Amino acid sequence: MADRLTPRSTVRLSIPWDWKLWYKHVLGEAANNKVSDFIDLNKPDLFTELEAPRAPQHPQETTIQTKLEYDMNIAEWKIEHAQYEKLNDGISRIRSLIWRTVDDSELVHVRSEVNDVKEIIRLLKDRLCPTIREYQSDIRTRYQILCRAPKGRGIEKWLNEWPLIEDDMKHANITGQFNLRIDFLNANLAINSGYAQAWALDVRRNEDTISFTNLVNDFKKHYREMGILK
Repeated sequence: MADRLTPRSTVRLSIPWDWKLWYKHVLGEAANNKVSDFIDLNKPDLFTELEAPRAPQHPQETTIQTKLEYDMNIAEWKIEHAQYEKLNDGISRIRSLIWRTVDDSELVHVRSEVNDVKEIIRLLKDRLCPTIREYQSDIRTRYQILCRAPKGRGIEKWLNEWPLIEDDMKHANITGQFNLRIDFLNANLAINSGYAQAWALDVRRNEDTISFTNLVNDFKKHYREMGILK
């Protein structure tokens, strides 16, 4: 069976601004492997504190009753052992993902005595997760760039970045500092002024006419119909 974590992803962790996407990616893979409790930093479970099931000992005296009890205990142990091994395999996959996606310059700071995967992730967070002020500042800078017409870059990629930055604003609790719809429409004036102006009239009349993501998707559809997007 192919490894569920084979490199279909280019998500990397090397600088603070990589943290959010990288951690989200790791949590997704943990969910796929059913080991979220041992990866999610908001949960207390550590896999290294989970003891492997111990095989039952043979009875000192073999009777029909003791043999029956032993066979039942063995059957129960096999089930528990299989469950433990499945968890262990999932943890190993996440550990492998960390070594593949985190920059070597950061991995060298993980102390050799830190064995638990969650503790490794916690150390990486302490080093690379930006403070809320840094995060908000980065969003503002990216937003200023996004509000410019997409000269020299793909329009579709540019459009895709708008809903993403809306999510970032919500996460950073600064959504109220921006007028996403109006700024988005103003930026689109350079691409199709008539369509952007028509939408601006609707938005100014009723800002709740359409969700921001649907507004962006409407422009994608329109640009495809115009042949701007292939």
